[in-house]
Amino acid sequence: MRATDIKKISSVFALLLCAALALSACGVSRRNNAAPSNNSSNVPANNVSPCGDVPSNTENTVPVVTEDELYDDLSEICAKALGKKGGLSIYRNFKTITTVAESGSNVINRGTEKSQTDYYREDNGAVSFIRVYYNENEDPYLGTLQVGGIRYSYTLKDMGNKQVLWKEGAAQSGCNDLPSPESLISTIPERTAVSKISFDGTTYTLSIKPSVHNVIASVDAEASERTLSDITAYYKVNAAGSIVSSECIYTETVKEQNNTRTSNIDLIVEVDNARELKTLAWFEENSTYVRPTFADVTADMRVFYVNIPEKIIFDIRIPKIKDDLPGAEALNTLIREDFSYELSQTEQSLAKEDFGEYISYVSDYEVFRFGNYYEIVVTTTYGSAYGSGSVSKINRYVYDAVSGEQSDPEAFLEKMGYDKEKFLKTAYDLEEYTYILGRHITEVYSYEDLLMRYWFDQSGNLKFIVDSGY
Repeated sequence: MRATDIKKISSVFALLLCAALALSACGVSRRNNAAPSNNSSNVPANNVSPCGDVPSNTENTVPVVTEDELYDDLSEICAKALGKKGGLSIYRNFKTITTVAESGSNVINRGTEKSQTDYYREDNGAVSFIRVYYNENEDPYLGTLQVGGIRYSYTLKDMGNKQVLWKEGAAQSGCNDLPSPESLISTIPERTAVSKISFDGTTYTLSIKPSVHNVIASVDAEASERTLSDITAYYKVNAAGSIVSSECIYTETVKEQNNTRTSNIDLIVEVDNARELKTLAWFEENSTYVRPTFADVTADMRVFYVNIPEKIIFDIRIPKIKDDLPGAEALNTLIREDFSYELSQTEQSLAKEDFGEYISYVSDYEVFRFGNYYEIVVTTTYGSAYGSGSVSKINRYVYDAVSGEQSDPEAFLEKMGYDKEKFLKTAYDLEEYTYILGRHITEVYSYEDLLMRYWFDQSGNLKFIVDSGY
């Protein structure tokens, strides 16, 4: 064989070897719709190794995973997160660093809010849930219960003697979905709101357009101007393709009349299927408070509770003197007259009233004994269901269990060792009532007013009902 032929054969072999190595390097890659593997964390799924010019109509074409395909994959994963009937536990963490610019000075506020939420998907697709959270900058613990499309708020109250009460508060109707930010794990922002999406094998990263206001609900509805920027959402999945956690980091700027506030906010939701789920009766089960009963002389004339979302919380307990005691009929007649409104209301009648706002109307009573005398104090508080303000009044009945007679306010003062001068002096010296909006209690209320606002606790201490909004 001639040397020239050997050179030709060697050149052809070298070319074939080079082509084979090139094809081996490129491989025949196909998009894997199965769950992402942690082993691929260092190679983005939507990046393809360059292999030169390869005809698009051959089997050697390397498909590129587009952002739309990544979005569809993530949508499917999120939809499955809470798409099945049953329960799911989520741990929520909220962090914020806020800079407030006011009168030329900056104030830095830092806060965290942590909570555990348990979800229950019903047959009809609606979501019921229970959430308990605690903000380290606030007290007390707060909770939320959603069931039957109504979302109730709860507050933990210390009732003394190691007793606690989860007190039901304002409610909102028409709630069948997840609350924010837990909703991030099942409902991602719409595709049109996402400017860029990538996946590194374990985490989907979404850059979200700042102009989209419904990404994060505003907490400053009264602000004159509110802008969002630098919104990034992260969705971490495990090897089985299930959501492990989601995180949304964004910057919010709120402009008010004389103030500009910039907040860097980080919302973290971690899924935990291993935790034992709470039941929807959790708040009731974790209240140890038992309403006191005063079986010596009194019983309940009426106990009635209803919470009509966005309208009224009506919580009534009205007393009566036991029917077999002397003078009971006369005193019970007076109580019925004083509380005719509370005794006559039904859920239907309350639903028809126009209160102008969501209100809370609460009446409850206590009984204090001083020898044969029983002081029955009924306190009625009326105000905003959201806790923004309220006024209170008392109805006091002093009953002699031996004679069946009643004592008027001045007569009862005398029985307790007080004349007018001592009564006013005691009122003046009480530190807790010293000033009401800058004025002393005895300047705001006359002697006659104070007679209708006092009572004695079981230790014989003089107390008053004072309207904070006077």
